[in-house]
This record gives sequence, C-alpha cells and structure tokens, in this order.
Amino acid sequence: MPGNTSDQENVENKIQVEEDSTYSLDSNILYREHINNITKRSFNYNIIKEGVYPNGMESKSEKTNNTSRKRSFKIPHGYIVETTWGQGAKKRTVCCEIDYINTTPQFRIKYGANFQHVISSTKSTTYTAMKYEQVINYGSESEINKTYQLRFVVKAVDQGQIPRDSYRELAAVEAHLPRENSVSNERIAITNSMNQLVKVLLIDMNGKDKSKETFEVDDESEFTNPEITQEKKKY
Repeated sequence: MPGNTSDQENVENKIQVEEDSTYSLDSNILYREHINNITKRSFNYNIIKEGVYPNGMESKSEKTNNTSRKRSFKIPHGYIVETTWGQGAKKRTVCCEIDYINTTPQFRIKYGANFQHVISSTKSTTYTAMKYEQVINYGSESEINKTYQLRFVVKAVDQGQIPRDSYRELAAVEAHLPRENSVSNERIAITNSMNQLVKVLLIDMNGKDKSKETFEVDDESEFTNPEITQEKKKY
C-alpha cells in the first residue's frame, strides 16, 4: 500500500546516530551520523575539561534534528573540548569553551594553527557555530564591509570617470577613503570575476573581414570607364 511505502522511505532516510565512547577512561569520543548505513558526517571530540555545574546555571533549549521538538540541557562552567572533522585539505580542528561571566554563559570557538582566533557569543552554541562558519566561508564582518566599500568606490570612480591621479590626491587628504591601489586591485578582481561569468569575444579591428571582401569594390576598376574618368578630371 502507498502508506506502507511512505513509512518505509521515512525509516530508510532517517538519520541514525552512533557514538563510540569509553569516557571517562578515554577522553576521545567519535560521533557519526548514518543514512541508509552510509556515514554522512563524523566528528571527533577530545574532552579537555568537563567543567562544573554552578548553582543557578542556565538551561538552553534547541531543536533536535528533523523535528520541531526541543531538548533542554544544562550548561557547564569551564567546559573545554577540541572538535575535529573533515578530511585532507578540508580537515578542521577547533577548541570550544564555555565560561560563566556574571551568571551568563559565554560560548567561544577558537580556531587557527594555535587557536589564536576567537569567536564568542552569549546566545547559544549553535549561534556561535554559525558565526564561525560565516567567518570561514565569507570572512569576518569587517572584511565583508570593507569589500562592499571598495566595490562602491570602484563604481563611483568609474561612473564619475575620475582619473587615477585625481583619486590618489583625494585619498591622500581623506583618510577614510581606501587607497588607490586597493581600488585598482578590487577593479581587477571584479573584472576577472565578470570574465568568468560572461565570456567576452575580442575582435581584431585591424584584421581583414572576409565577409566584406565579397562586396568590396575595386577602386581601379571603377575608373576604367572613360566617362567616369573624364567626369573626375572636371573636379
């Protein structure tokens, strides 16, 4: 029956979670998600410090996978875990920390070769993770704003037909304007990007157009007619 088929598809496509752990004998925990016995993603957690649960601690509620129901969990203080996922060039490792400041949990993600970069939030672990993904995929908010500013300046310079020397002099006295070389580099980047999206065909204007050869009139043959030659001499 159609109903049974639909139920069977839901069962087959359901995410199955596997957690391989002997904590606290081993601080490493392997987490996997399977669909139809195929591993879709996996994470390796190394618990550095499990933290403590202070009095008056907060509880957070977040939606579980594929459901509108929420689950609540207590938030520890002084919790530190290293998380690794991906393979090859896409392999990443971050250090996640939770600390209470004035009874408010602070969620931090440290990344980089020595965990020198930090993203923090007081909203939730999920929100902090989303901010991390934004920075990794698109750059920091300040970098994004800088790119928008450069593109706006490029557009203004092009539409206003402002020469490079004139803009360079203007940028020298207006500190808030990007330097001329930055504007030039951004223009080149935009041009290269557009060339990838829109293929431009270049035509050699000095070359001979073969389609024109058929209809081209021989100047010498035109004046072989005596009447035309005689008429030309009058001028």
